[in-house]
Amino acid sequence: MRLISLRLHNFRKFRNAEINFPTGLIGLVGNNGVGKSTIIEAIGWAIYGSKALRNRDQKQIKTQWAPAGEDCWVSLKFEMGGNVYEVTRIMSGNFSTDARVKVNGIITASSPTGVTEFMEKRIGMDCESFYTSIFAKQQELNALSNKSSSERKKSMLKMLRIDLIDDAIKRVREDRRNREEILYWIEKNLRN
Repeated sequence: MRLISLRLHNFRKFRNAEINFPTGLIGLVGNNGVGKSTIIEAIGWAIYGSKALRNRDQKQIKTQWAPAGEDCWVSLKFEMGGNVYEVTRIMSGNFSTDARVKVNGIITASSPTGVTEFMEKRIGMDCESFYTSIFAKQQELNALSNKSSSERKKSMLKMLRIDLIDDAIKRVREDRRNREEILYWIEKNLRN
């Protein structure tokens, strides 16, 4: 995933802002309270909706300086796998939300849950895995090291999609045990 741009309108402390990202590793540096975490949160909200918010209440993301009827929205553009994605999430003046995803200019999902599900499938990660592996929010650089070894293993397996392989191995072992029990029962009853 290569970030291209982020546009914010009435999102937290930003009345109107546009950020064009450079190519490569990106670090946000600045004094406390200037909006670094808000930028990361806006990226997460565009992709994952309220799951990515500091507090799950979307009503609190609209800037206090916005007129009552004005919308709050975020538009994120990024490139991944040779395709350009533009994800836009909007909260209207009455706090209802809407969202859409364009891939190479064509709308491919267009509802808050539809966009979140589409993006999770395309990126291959849920919100927690995304923030643990791609983005490190403020004070979360030690996200993996602060977890117990079993929690760390679970997070890494999920990020690398090895959890699917692990589940398949468990099912194969279970199937083998069941077949061995059936075979034992058949052999026992054949002798009788």
